[in-house]
Amino acid sequence: MKLIRLAVAVFAVTAMCTCASAEIISWAGFNWDTQPWAGFTAGSTSVDGDTGFLFQNPAGTPKSDIPFPGLGLGGERYSVAKLATGISGITKVYGRVFENSYRTQGPSLYLKSDTGQILSVGVRPSFEGTTFAYYMINYYDGAVWTNVRWITRGRNTYNNYLAVTYTVNGGGGIDVLANYTAFPDPGSQGDYNWATPGAFGNINEVLLLQAVQDSYTGGLAKWTNFELVPEPGSLLALCSGLIGLGGLALRRH
Repeated sequence: MKLIRLAVAVFAVTAMCTCASAEIISWAGFNWDTQPWAGFTAGSTSVDGDTGFLFQNPAGTPKSDIPFPGLGLGGERYSVAKLATGISGITKVYGRVFENSYRTQGPSLYLKSDTGQILSVGVRPSFEGTTFAYYMINYYDGAVWTNVRWITRGRNTYNNYLAVTYTVNGGGGIDVLANYTAFPDPGSQGDYNWATPGAFGNINEVLLLQAVQDSYTGGLAKWTNFELVPEPGSLLALCSGLIGLGGLALRRH
């Protein structure tokens, strides 16, 4: 993983140079664009003293077609961080988010493929906000949305965590493993497993999201962990690039 992050750091420089209007934040060994959509001002993000990625209340004009085209989420607003480092051949993505307010709404880990599929797994509190929460799974096969909702998990007023792992399976689809945990009680709520019904294509977009309704003003989310794993061939290509850059630097000196 250290080697992956070292390679990522080199390619991140290119991303930063080609995104002059973007707001780039470095977190968890990667660079993130926190204003990736033209004409939309996302909620502010920052890295706190505990090295968590803190998402403030979303702001800006509602955009129902971003980033869920045709889903009908009218009035949704977003705080967002888009992975700004180009990595091909991703086989596994993991993220963990902490709800540091009982009114947090809509944190999710979002993937998009080069063939147009979308997968987003997150959590939302119950309407009264404290007793339980729901897993929110939104999957788009390029034509039709599948929404798996109302999968109940107990929650506390504070100290709730959602961990999501996506793994590319042998059929080219995505296996989902989600776990929602509340401390001190009711404790771990158990794992939830799901899989896309078909091949997903190559992952070419990764977002950390917090979505709320336009009239909503409460709640924060803090991402505490993020990891991804590329295919061995992709890692080899990154390493070769680093070796080439190193050789060029030596020749110049």
